[in-house]
Amino acid sequence: MPQGCTLEIASELNVDAIVEASLLRADDQINIQFNLVNAYPEERQIWSKTYEIAKENIVNLYSEVAKTVANEINIKLTPQAKDLLKKTYSVNPEAYELFIKGRISLASLTPEGIQDAEQYFLKSVEIDPLFAPAYGGLSGIWIVKKQLTLISPEVADPKMEEYLARAFELDSTDAEVWRWQAAKLGNTDFEWEACNNALDKCLELNPNFSEARAFYAHILMIQNRWDEAWEQMNRATETDPLSPLIHEFRGVMLVHQGKLEEYLRIFEPLDNPAFGNIILLNAFTLTKQHDKAIAHLKRIIQLGGQEDILKILEKTYESGGFNKALNDTADALAKVSDATHLWTGIVLHLYLLADNREKSLYWMEKMYIRRDPNLPYYAVIGPLTKAYQEEPRYIEIMERINLR
Repeated sequence: MPQGCTLEIASELNVDAIVEASLLRADDQINIQFNLVNAYPEERQIWSKTYEIAKENIVNLYSEVAKTVANEINIKLTPQAKDLLKKTYSVNPEAYELFIKGRISLASLTPEGIQDAEQYFLKSVEIDPLFAPAYGGLSGIWIVKKQLTLISPEVADPKMEEYLARAFELDSTDAEVWRWQAAKLGNTDFEWEACNNALDKCLELNPNFSEARAFYAHILMIQNRWDEAWEQMNRATETDPLSPLIHEFRGVMLVHQGKLEEYLRIFEPLDNPAFGNIILLNAFTLTKQHDKAIAHLKRIIQLGGQEDILKILEKTYESGGFNKALNDTADALAKVSDATHLWTGIVLHLYLLADNREKSLYWMEKMYIRRDPNLPYYAVIGPLTKAYQEEPRYIEIMERINLR
């Protein structure tokens, strides 16, 4: 690390010292060098050590280094922390690598990435049937498929529960498993206190789990606990500033809080037409950039293969204006959604953006009946739902999912 960087990083993170690491892999051996560098009053190396370990023992390295660093800087560990650090594991290196590849693929949140991730996780448990994190990942596959409306809750829920139960049976101390348990408790069971507790447990097991912190930020946002939500999101960003997934999660929060100009300044230049990306559509509509909103919606519909509905959108926007275009397009997509479950979120968004209160509430009720995991996002008090806060039907729906 260049001279002076340690002081800058330590200052940003409000810590006294930084652990630097370098890694070299050779066949089945991994060589990792750690340096503990004190930042104040000037940079000074306190401790350095090189570890040579077999790949199957890589998961134990964190505990070993954490104990050593704690001793070097005289940190008193709690009994719970000592118990966690005592545990050792041995994993099949190939199964572990497949699991990591699966996590990376799943984080893309694209249909192709999810499909690849599922195959990686399945191969991982085939190689090592006792590897709990991969079962957690498989549970996550079905949670994400349901969240993105790629599959119905009726199909997803049994698979999700089966894999999650197996993961807990094998290892109830793995942060990955608790991450997906929290997702089930929140966006499937609507048990928010239990969800919060599961995420606290997850982050106790792995404080640097940036994706879990970003997810926690959304869970807190759903509960309208904005200060805590941004604290978690900022920590996620600090831990993994280059993660596209965390970047997208942050953008969702900006739009839900009404920080539309800030969102557009960051995300509009990225020009992301990904199927299902309705956040940019929201921002264009709410800032009354109707031509841009229609152009983006056209690309979403085209990517979804709905050429007939694309013609409806183009014709009605030209002849009937913006709100009619959104309403007519939503009506057409609603018929498709009943058969495929794929367009549910977009249908509701279009009705909300068109200020069609009757149909918006109908689709919220429909989402509740199906226990759609996206319904809790409409509990956020923001630009999309501000006008509904005193609406009795809206209040009743939110009460049913424990968010009122």
